[in-house]
Amino acid sequence: LPLPKITLLRDGKPLTPKDGIEQTFDAVNHRLIIQVKNARVDQSGTLTCKLENPIGSTETSFKLNVTAAPTISKGLTDQECVLGKELRLTVVSSGSPQPTVKWFKNNVELKNVGTKANDDTYELVIPN
Repeated sequence: LPLPKITLLRDGKPLTPKDGIEQTFDAVNHRLIIQVKNARVDQSGTLTCKLENPIGSTETSFKLNVTAAPTISKGLTDQECVLGKELRLTVVSSGSPQPTVKWFKNNVELKNVGTKANDDTYELVIPN
C-alpha cells in the first residue's frame, strides 16, 4: 500500500512550524504522533488529521482545549476621588476558561456591581 500524505489542520487551516504542534508519522506501526510542546491558549481549536493516497482519503478530528490559570496584566492602582464624582476602577485579566471577576471592599464581596468593558477588561463603577 502506498503511504498516505498526511495533512494536519487547525480550524481548517494547515499547521505551520510556528504553531508549535509537531507531528511524526510512525510508518512501521502506521500511527501519527501529535505533540503540543509548551501549550498555549491560542493553540486551542479543532485539529483535523487528513490522510490521502492514490486510492482515496479519510480524515478525523478532535477538539484541543488548552486551559490557563487567570492572570492580571493590569491591576488596580491607588486612586483619589473628588466627593460627588464617579470613580472607575479597571482590571485587565485573562485566562482560559475566561475568569470570573469579583470585587471586594474591606474583604466583603460587592454584589451586583462591575461591568465587563470587553473580552479581558473589567470595570467597577462607583457612582457619586
